[in-house]
Amino acid sequence: MNRPGERNPNPARGRGFRVGAALLLALGAAVVVGAADDDERCSDPAYRDAYACHQVIVRFAPGFDPATLSAVEPGVAVSLIPQLGQAWVVAPRESDVDTLLVRFAALAGVRSVERNGEYRAPECRQINAPILDLSATRSALAVQPALVAMDAVPEPGFGRGVVVAVLDTGIDRAHPALADATVLPGIDLVAPGAGDATDAGDGVDGDGNGVVDDGYGHGTAVAGLIHVLAPAAVLLPVRVLDDECHGTAFAFAAGVVGAVDAGARIINASLGAREPSHALRDAMDYAAAHGALVIAAAGNTVADDGDGEREQEIQFPASHRSALGVAAVSSLYVAAPTTACGRAVKLSAPGVDVLVPWRGRYGLLSGTSASSALVSGAAAVGLGRLPALDRVRLVELLRTTAIPVDAWNPDRAGLLGAGVPEVAALGGRTPRIIVPPRPTDRRRPEGESGR
Repeated sequence: MNRPGERNPNPARGRGFRVGAALLLALGAAVVVGAADDDERCSDPAYRDAYACHQVIVRFAPGFDPATLSAVEPGVAVSLIPQLGQAWVVAPRESDVDTLLVRFAALAGVRSVERNGEYRAPECRQINAPILDLSATRSALAVQPALVAMDAVPEPGFGRGVVVAVLDTGIDRAHPALADATVLPGIDLVAPGAGDATDAGDGVDGDGNGVVDDGYGHGTAVAGLIHVLAPAAVLLPVRVLDDECHGTAFAFAAGVVGAVDAGARIINASLGAREPSHALRDAMDYAAAHGALVIAAAGNTVADDGDGEREQEIQFPASHRSALGVAAVSSLYVAAPTTACGRAVKLSAPGVDVLVPWRGRYGLLSGTSASSALVSGAAAVGLGRLPALDRVRLVELLRTTAIPVDAWNPDRAGLLGAGVPEVAALGGRTPRIIVPPRPTDRRRPEGESGR
């Protein structure tokens, strides 16, 4: 385990990093770590929250020899995503990253160089998304208010033939909520020795923030929501976050590519960062070019804009042009207080007190992670029924059949997307009449019908 505030030199920030040659190709010498202290920049918590220390990502053009990077800066470790023309470089602690950025950028054939950004699940950034331990049962998942709000009555065949990748902390296959789920071995970009992308904690506060295993359980919660809506879909765990909920742009990009190459048509990303990444943009474009739809949490970021107003920023990659960004509403269709929202949001879904599988039991999760997972499950239902749909037409189907929510959110009209997915319609069933109760009058007016 690292000392508090110290980062492991790997793309998902957790344990050692190695991946098969089909996805990442390791080059160069071993990483020099240990004796030297972190530089002044890496001692700043704000910097560590945004970037992985001593790491850069190099994007290069065809024909560039990545071995040049090791020749220019001896002692670095270089790994590749060949499909994207990207190199992840971990430098010795005595190296100056600013100097590396300049040196690498000057090489012929290098398109750009950037710091390796930090990515996390949005709920890990704040304490306004409590998860409570409950003594619920598996059957309660399918009848909870969040699914009622989506007009969802899950059927065993929903999602058949669809592979849904879950980019997260892994999946706990032993959880009772996933007892009948088809879960592939997956891709582990945190601890590849395990080989099965398992969601587990180690009981240690590895990042020294006072919370043990911040991220443990998050991936299983997300997978459980996808599975309850689309029981016949195949789940592909792609572990890009460690048990402390830390990951990086390079791991995220590698995870997207790995998921696409493994046949995923839907990629759930209940994680993100405030700052965009060129490396991840490339991965998003790769997914779109191969017909995969990335469904991403808009985030729970709430910041003061300096004038006393609360500004809610959409995290990346939910803001990317090819992503389906998802905001959070309650089961009464009212926007969650902390949800990010904006014109880049394409859909909303319940994200307030959603019942999820949690650390061997069940709990309540609030945040756009839950919302994104529910939309991914709904997308799997639609794609399972209409497998010939491409990603653009799938998004169109989700949006045109959605339950509008603007009338119940006049202050955010146009900022919550087309509404909440209508699962019955996506599954080819007759939609039930749903009349969302207005916040000012939660009783249904006598004789009211339709939407």
